[in-house]
Amino acid sequence: MTIAQVLLLVWPVVVLVAFWRLEAHRACIIAIIGGWIALPTTTLMLSGWTWTKMEAAVVPSVIGTLIFCRPLLKAYRPSMMDLPAVLFCLCPFIAALVNRLPLTFASTETGKEMLYWLAPFALGRLLIGEPKYLRDLGVGVLLAGLIYVPLCWLEIFRGPVLNQWLTGEVSGRAMAGAWRGGTWRPVVLMSTGFEVTMMLALASMLGVWMWRAGTIRRIAGVPVLIVVAALVVTTIMARSLGSILLMGVGLGLLFVIARTRWRGLLLGLIVLIPLYAGLRLSGLMSGHIIVRAFESVAPNRAHSLQFRLEGEDQVIRRLHERPLFGWGAFNAWREDEGRRLDGFWIMALTRTGIVSLVIWMVFMLLPSTRFVMRTPGERWADVALAAPSVFAVFLVLWTVDGLINYEMPQAYILLLGAMTALAVRRGRSEDAIDV
Repeated sequence: MTIAQVLLLVWPVVVLVAFWRLEAHRACIIAIIGGWIALPTTTLMLSGWTWTKMEAAVVPSVIGTLIFCRPLLKAYRPSMMDLPAVLFCLCPFIAALVNRLPLTFASTETGKEMLYWLAPFALGRLLIGEPKYLRDLGVGVLLAGLIYVPLCWLEIFRGPVLNQWLTGEVSGRAMAGAWRGGTWRPVVLMSTGFEVTMMLALASMLGVWMWRAGTIRRIAGVPVLIVVAALVVTTIMARSLGSILLMGVGLGLLFVIARTRWRGLLLGLIVLIPLYAGLRLSGLMSGHIIVRAFESVAPNRAHSLQFRLEGEDQVIRRLHERPLFGWGAFNAWREDEGRRLDGFWIMALTRTGIVSLVIWMVFMLLPSTRFVMRTPGERWADVALAAPSVFAVFLVLWTVDGLINYEMPQAYILLLGAMTALAVRRGRSEDAIDV
């Protein structure tokens, strides 16, 4: 048994002890965020069951909540904002039945979807939702980024070796595109380098904005500005254009909204996401048009984008055969080898159709939309609302990224649940955000 597999077995014990000894929201943050950054990317087979870092973080968190957080469970009140999460997880079952796939397949796929999406969403919804808890979640992500800084610098010069040292395995997905012409894009213990740099970008946004709001001045005795500088420089040196753009756009939106009190830019971005999907599906916006526009911004990345969009165009041309619920299974749409798909939205479309795509966008964007509509721009830099403001912006940018990439870490689904809880709380009591 490798060190990585031992860690997968030990982590559930750590999580259960955390739920026993700590406040529920802190235990949840340690379980999900800590497991995300500390557990290697490997698989352990237990009596026919696949055990990965996802199961090792989420399953014991659910068990710990059921055992140690009964008052919170009793206090839970369902909301219409919970409905998109539930419906999205049921889409694989309906799509499988519509496509006459076996009932066992439909049940298994739905169970996987609930474990991956509904479980972390429910944890955030139940355990994290007050602004002071969201502040702790922000600090948790900030600490995660800080821990990864020296590890990233090691891999920037040595290559993606840490996961290999622990597992003895070389991940082809992690190595793909890792060499950046002089340095490496770090992967550390995550699936891809982009997942790492995206986390660093979020941590940088949180550090800048929480410092500006006065929410936090020091991290482990270190001035937060030093921490932020290290995170920003590391994000840039990792040389992931998407993460750098995400960080820059996110901070730009936060500063513009706080200074001008105009939230229209973020609302416009929210509207553009379904508009883009609609234009692509209708055929009014072909991949060729997008590539030509992108060439003027980043010509060296245009070929990669062209490859992805041509795969999407191939799906869109066949979508009229099964538009509502797709083909019920990944890759079942292929008549031959076809092209590999990268964007989450197009993969969801092939599997569960337009119905699930619409539900997914509502699921992803509704908490941020509610926050934007209900929170005046001048309050985005308040001490209590600094972390939620960053999360509101980031969740929109993460959805934009889902149009291009397939990175859907469960840590961000936890954020989604926490922001939904905040929206529900504010809906029932407008002064609930005050700390």
